[in-house]
Amino acid sequence: MASDIKANYSGKATLVPAAFFVQEKARELLSDVAVLDPCDEVRSTPVSAFDAVLVYTGKDEKLPEMYYVLEALSQMAEVDKHGKDAPSAVASYRMHVLTLAIRMGEKLLFCNMFDVPDFTSVEYHVFNVLTSLGLNVQKTVLQFISPLSGEQKEALKKYFLEVNFSR
Repeated sequence: MASDIKANYSGKATLVPAAFFVQEKARELLSDVAVLDPCDEVRSTPVSAFDAVLVYTGKDEKLPEMYYVLEALSQMAEVDKHGKDAPSAVASYRMHVLTLAIRMGEKLLFCNMFDVPDFTSVEYHVFNVLTSLGLNVQKTVLQFISPLSGEQKEALKKYFLEVNFSR
């Protein structure tokens, strides 16, 4: 896992199925979901665990936080531990941006970022996304890869099947 220093917290990123990705069209793909400045440098990196390509802006080799969320999601062992029908979610909340990815078994169901002003709103967004996907929050395993306060950790443990914290 990358340290805080190595992550790019730009909110300009999108995940594209590998079958639909063409390097020459990367800027166009990203401009469909984010407002790009003419000076934005568009980069891409494969996310092989989900047969996808992450397209993002950045002027250096830093990968976006979304990459690390997806990496952590791909490494979760809940499929074996809780059964194939247990949803797994990985989240990060840094610089007022919630990055959230959810899978059921080996299938990626959701991956997105939200501008979120406070932790109560983070909880709301996680619950809302899970509910919108028809998933039971109480049967979901959640992992947070960003630092959280003790109070925030305890608040999450009330709702989920299991909550893990890393980084």
